[in-house]
Amino acid sequence: MTTFSYHAGKRGLKFLNYESSAEGAIELVGMKYLFSKIILKPKITVESKGDIETAENLLKISEDSYFVTNSVKSEVILEPKVTSAS
Repeated sequence: MTTFSYHAGKRGLKFLNYESSAEGAIELVGMKYLFSKIILKPKITVESKGDIETAENLLKISEDSYFVTNSVKSEVILEPKVTSAS
């Protein structure tokens, strides 16, 4: 959320709500359990339908610059859902 909020603020996108859930898959690799996949599912509500595309583009930018995704070995998948209040 922090990364998305940063990029939204820079572009002037106001969003009404942000919720997120996550799922992870764990595998035994050698003698250690590791996350092999993490799925992030943000749900964002924007003010108007015209803001949906902007929010989706900002999510892509956020995914590329997200420091956690860039720091972990496991695959991180983003499955966003953006809706408008109007």
